Amino acid sequence: MNKGPNYEEMVNDILCHCIFALGSGAKMPIKLDALKALRDHVRPSFRAHVSGPEKGPMKGKPGMPRWNESSQFLLSCCETIGALAAINAVTRGSSIIDLDDLKKAYNVVSEPYHRHEPFLCAWCPVWIVGTLGHPPDHH
Repeated sequence: MNKGPNYEEMVNDILCHCIFALGSGAKMPIKLDALKALRDHVRPSFRAHVSGPEKGPMKGKPGMPRWNESSQFLLSCCETIGALAAINAVTRGSSIIDLDDLKKAYNVVSEPYHRHEPFLCAWCPVWIVGTLGHPPDHH
């Protein structure tokens, strides 16, 4: 019995590629909690993008064709995020990238696309600095 595409496995494979590209750009250690937080932040949008119906920015057949359409650009973004996160870490006097270094770099790289490229920003939602992906409490 064919259960259809395994989108979770596809997303896991895509995230492996992205984390490898991030590390290639960083060329220095990244704290595991920072990598996990990034993974957890983008996983829902990656899953929706890979498996969602054909509408709006999600054109073509669901599955790997959608990743293949954007993969080179997104992997380049990951590499750039890694490089910028390394600069952030070194600037604060560390030889290890932490969560805030990574979040700040992610937002610098992805923010212009949220304004001008709705198809590309569907992959990478805004990440609020100073939180673990959740809006800050307003007291």
